[in-house]
Amino acid sequence: MGDFSRNTFKLTNIMHQLITGEPVSNPTHYVGIRLQQGVPVLDADWNELEDIRRMELLTMIRYFIGNGVPAGNQGFQILSTSGQNNFSVAAGIVIVDGLLVINQNITTYQTQLNVAGLPALTTPVADRTDIVYLDTWEKEVKGSGGGGDPRLIDNRIGIETAVRVKREWVVRVKENANDLSSIVREKGHSYLPLARLNRRAAVAVITPDMVIDMRKTGITLAEHIKVPLFVQIGLEMLDVARFVVMLTGLRTSLFARLRQGQLPHQTASVQDENILLVALQEVMNRAHIGEVQTASRNMDNQDALQFIRSLYDAQKDFLGVLESIGNVANAAQAFITQYRKYLDGSTADFIKGLKLALDNQDLLAAVIAQEELNSFLSAPVTNLPEGTVNVFYNSVIPFEALAAGSTYAFTFEVESQVTSPLGSEEFGIQVAISAASWTSTVSQNSVTLTNLGGKTSVAVSVTPNAAETQAILTVTAIAVRNPLIRSPQPGIPLQIGVEPPVGTFFFYADTRLNAQGQLEIRQNHLTRTTGRDILFKIKNDNSSEIRTYRINHYISPNVADTTGWSPLQASPTTQDVQVNPNTTTDYFAKVHGPKSPAPPPPIGTTGEIIATATLIEINGSPVVGGATVENRINFIVIA
Repeated sequence: MGDFSRNTFKLTNIMHQLITGEPVSNPTHYVGIRLQQGVPVLDADWNELEDIRRMELLTMIRYFIGNGVPAGNQGFQILSTSGQNNFSVAAGIVIVDGLLVINQNITTYQTQLNVAGLPALTTPVADRTDIVYLDTWEKEVKGSGGGGDPRLIDNRIGIETAVRVKREWVVRVKENANDLSSIVREKGHSYLPLARLNRRAAVAVITPDMVIDMRKTGITLAEHIKVPLFVQIGLEMLDVARFVVMLTGLRTSLFARLRQGQLPHQTASVQDENILLVALQEVMNRAHIGEVQTASRNMDNQDALQFIRSLYDAQKDFLGVLESIGNVANAAQAFITQYRKYLDGSTADFIKGLKLALDNQDLLAAVIAQEELNSFLSAPVTNLPEGTVNVFYNSVIPFEALAAGSTYAFTFEVESQVTSPLGSEEFGIQVAISAASWTSTVSQNSVTLTNLGGKTSVAVSVTPNAAETQAILTVTAIAVRNPLIRSPQPGIPLQIGVEPPVGTFFFYADTRLNAQGQLEIRQNHLTRTTGRDILFKIKNDNSSEIRTYRINHYISPNVADTTGWSPLQASPTTQDVQVNPNTTTDYFAKVHGPKSPAPPPPIGTTGEIIATATLIEINGSPVVGGATVENRINFIVIA
């Protein structure tokens, strides 16, 4: 024993009683020691601090993690080896009663450290069960004397200072025993069963079939804690709720088709009909299992990706069964062909497909692909909402140059143009502000709107921060039961020291932008004779005035040679549009790219589409200095 004045941890702390079982008079849960100035420094204080640290960690590991071997480790696995009455002990680590025990190198029962005093194993006369277990304990090591470690003595001082505590271990065998109930336990030792040996009569060699591993493996905490799935790329977000809705959409769409007679098929027998229904039920059951697992927060991103892969396989299997026994007279061929396009992709139909996303291990893209497939399945039975939703920026209070630290209330109008059997649909409201130091809060996270015209207002409070002078505020409405339906409007630019934009009456309303905030335009849409029409909307909120707006638009590609692109800034397209009171009117901004025989615009070409609306007349009377709204939409050319 080291030369210690006293053990205050053992004398006072409840953790000593918890770990050792030894009673402590009037125990207290001391968790730290604070050194005071001008007082003696005692060895007891130093040692108590170390005991508190070690025992708190040991307690946590013992009671919250438990005994065993971490994932990917073979620590202390018992294996057969050559020779009689011997076995190997694998290198690695194990936790025993909260203690980390390390075996640096593979060894055997007969050659392990601390082998002195171990009894030799015997060859059984009759069949016998032996228990192999780990015995671990701690001892003090000095820098001098027998068994000491001279490296602990600083030669510049030449005398021993603090002693060390060393963890020792040995693998023991209790012959003719099934568990550890009959072993002799020593104070201060911890024990862990490693293996059971089912030895056969008169057989001296321990063969692999005699060894039954008793270790608890894979206790790595991270392997068993599920962080609920979440992915965000730009403004596109996937969370638990969206994943559940996607699975529910698949299940309910298939069931609705079956119930309403919209699942094309024809079988040759009742038996084939039943087999087909079983295959369909497998897809629906798998989707339902995923709903339950996800909703219970028991699926992380990797789990979700693997689950969608299994869902893909189940849908492929269903189509295989449908084609083999449910496609008499090609009754289901058109359905099968279209379904497979959504699963495996179709370049001609501009469908990326679920398989491509899975091959790329892109969870978000996989969910979007399945949502698109769900929309195809639900189309004839309309069990999912279809249509559009828009978010219009109306006003801000106070209207002034933005100041850091001040709060501004922005008002947006959410308008539903969807149809569904429910008569109304719920939309989630997602707010994103590009400057991390700015803060924003939304008045409500979801709204329920009547189909085809239902609208409501949503308020967003924004507080700028001087750390960043500019930000983009984006408010997106997303149909809860069909996340493919989302408002396409881009965010509004904000800048400290500059007045925010006025409420808009002219806004982008085409397909939603990608995660990078770009409109994806297909190459062949730019090169075809008709070009590509980009949808904008003009809104007249006035209840009595007929208003006329002058619309200008042009395309600005990021290319050195703009030959073939039109209209360009030098000669924009101009059109006057009259809008009746309380009416919203469509405006299509047509753009073109180079056409044959010129080379098409390269895939990946980027640029902007700029469209501007100016109020020029009210009830036929000219307006001088009428309000102007400009939309700048980033685009990228895709295949």
